[in-house]
Amino acid sequence: MTSNLAGFPTRWRPVQLKRVVDSARPITYGIVQAGEDVSDGVPYIRPVDMSDEGGVSPGKLRRTSREIAATYRRSEVSAGDLVVSIGPSYGKVMVVPADLTGANLTQGTARVSADDDLVYSRYLFWCLRSTPIVRQWDYSVGGATFRALNLAPLAATLVPTPPLDAQRTIADFLDRKTAAIDDLIARKERLIELLQEKRQALITQAVTKGLDPSVPMKESGVEWIGSVPRHWDVVELRRKWDVVDCKHVTPTYVPEGVPLVSTGEVKPGPLDLSRATRFVDDRWHSIMIEGGRRPMRGDLIYSRNASLGAAALVAHDDAFVMGQDVVLIRSERQSGFFLAAYLNSVAGATQVELASIGSTFKRINVSQIRELLIVVPPEEEQERIADVLSSLTDDVDSARVAVERSVDLLREYRQALISNAVTGQLDLPGAA
Repeated sequence: MTSNLAGFPTRWRPVQLKRVVDSARPITYGIVQAGEDVSDGVPYIRPVDMSDEGGVSPGKLRRTSREIAATYRRSEVSAGDLVVSIGPSYGKVMVVPADLTGANLTQGTARVSADDDLVYSRYLFWCLRSTPIVRQWDYSVGGATFRALNLAPLAATLVPTPPLDAQRTIADFLDRKTAAIDDLIARKERLIELLQEKRQALITQAVTKGLDPSVPMKESGVEWIGSVPRHWDVVELRRKWDVVDCKHVTPTYVPEGVPLVSTGEVKPGPLDLSRATRFVDDRWHSIMIEGGRRPMRGDLIYSRNASLGAAALVAHDDAFVMGQDVVLIRSERQSGFFLAAYLNSVAGATQVELASIGSTFKRINVSQIRELLIVVPPEEEQERIADVLSSLTDDVDSARVAVERSVDLLREYRQALISNAVTGQLDLPGAA
């Protein structure tokens, strides 16, 4: 296995992970078949229960019977143990809290019990969260169809081992610094949420109340819309717009070609074809745009599954095709921008949520989309609202993008800090 650990201080040694664990409690995975959830049973940890490094919520863990747990005593965890996800979402790491002593694992997680005479557990936690370690794991699963981390490469992972006092210094430093960075990230993410709320409020106000607060109003008769300008209509979508379903075929995909847009690519705002991950050739393109299904500038692509109720505006002339679970909405006279703004507003989202209530699998069918109630101003007023909203949302979006970029930079800095600290690249008093 490639080490990626060159350049650290001379007193530090790269040692295989299995050499620094408690010899009486070797690295192991957990329960293969946990059975039904038993309310008074033994809790067990799955990869899906774990955050990247924040642990789990004990009250939300599933539980297995005490009989099944007893046959897996070898993988019981104790306070201070590390748990590493080794399934497809490999690389999550957590420290077992005291209230989970005696819990167990599934086969998608592995226990790493540090030998206290060789390695400080909290230092080992930060090592396993560092980029050089993750690169070793990526290398070991490279090319595999099922990208899971086996116990053998996990045990063979090379970790730098400075003296114990240096390990504690590094761990304490990273605990403090990452906590401060995480707090700043949390505050910035809250700011992003507020900007999103402001954007949504601006849109909802404009598409349901208009731009002139002095115009006479009337009750729409719809609870989630409220009052609207007296000269506006409230009608079913099909009265003003055509709704065209996707072609219900499964095409052959190619590495490069015409982008296929499905629910994963449909987000509020202009349609971004760079999100596309599937492509079709020219022959399939011709088949899939038959029957008026060729998307054109000003059309909407609307999701009826997954990103339920999201509307993306086609703002370009680039060729693409519609995949499963989206529809095309168009009108020769009405504003596509206005309709997209309305469908993505609180009023539009509320109606879609009500339409999908009671369904185990959240989706909305084409006939329901055609019957959605839409607030419709005169055409020239739609264009004015579109122009004003475009300017207002551009300002909010620019602020949001700037904050999102700062969050990305903070995360990059945080990861670099961890990696540099555990490989001796930082000048920390007592850690060299």
